[in-house]
Amino acid sequence: EIYTLSLHDALPISTSTHRAHKKENRMTTILTSIQNPKIQRVRRLRAQKKARDEEGKFMIEGVRLVEEALRQNALLETIFYAEPASARVRTLLDDARAVGIETIETAPTLIDAISDTRNAQPLIAIAQKRDLPIPNEPTFILILDEIHDPGNLGTILRTAAAAGVDCVLLSPGCADPSAPKVVRSAMGAHFSIPIYELNWDEIRTFFSSRPEIVICAAAVEDSENFWLSDYTKATALILGSEAQGIGPDAAALARRRILIPMTGRIESMNAAIAAAILMYEVRRQRSL
Repeated sequence: EIYTLSLHDALPISTSTHRAHKKENRMTTILTSIQNPKIQRVRRLRAQKKARDEEGKFMIEGVRLVEEALRQNALLETIFYAEPASARVRTLLDDARAVGIETIETAPTLIDAISDTRNAQPLIAIAQKRDLPIPNEPTFILILDEIHDPGNLGTILRTAAAAGVDCVLLSPGCADPSAPKVVRSAMGAHFSIPIYELNWDEIRTFFSSRPEIVICAAAVEDSENFWLSDYTKATALILGSEAQGIGPDAAALARRRILIPMTGRIESMNAAIAAAILMYEVRRQRSL
């Protein structure tokens, strides 16, 4: 059903409705049915890696993340929002419309249905995947080996962007970088740092043409304390999962093995924290 409503009418949750905005004197379509094809598509992009890979699109959620996407000139297709919208959201929507991005008012119950969070934010967008170019002569590369946890992966990507990493290479077995929890935890890193999913043959080929890059793997056995290594020259860091560490392919690629010393009875460190320590040691040495 399609209804024509004034701002003072009750809004039935049925199919698409239309609302008349008096100040702007225009009709705005309001999505109100969970069966709407646009809503079903967003739900697929949220839940299915296959859908994200086939379309080359992914979902982003939240005012800060959508603002960052616009600031970084990310390729946004559609923004879904719920009323009442704050002044901050209205400014964001105006900016999006000015560059041709579709904005669709959506019933709050549907925002809840397509959100990936328990407390849904009133703003969800569909973004185009984009392979950002790797610098011709990268000097700081991060290789992640089977980082399964989406929250850890997103946090590492966010820290990598902050630490000035040139690109991140994800080996097979890592969480999907376009999964909603990864994107949310990365807080905009997807729009500012090259992130590539490669198999180990492709990773080896990448470094075979860049022999000047010293590859250092975080490992336990036959390793030296991380602060003893020199990272002032072109460097790649390999980090494995906290449960399993680096795999045989990563170990074979590494020219140095480094470790973060720990005292007490703790056997492993959270992967995101370990990554932050190592990345900022690289940055510290280069700032001296």
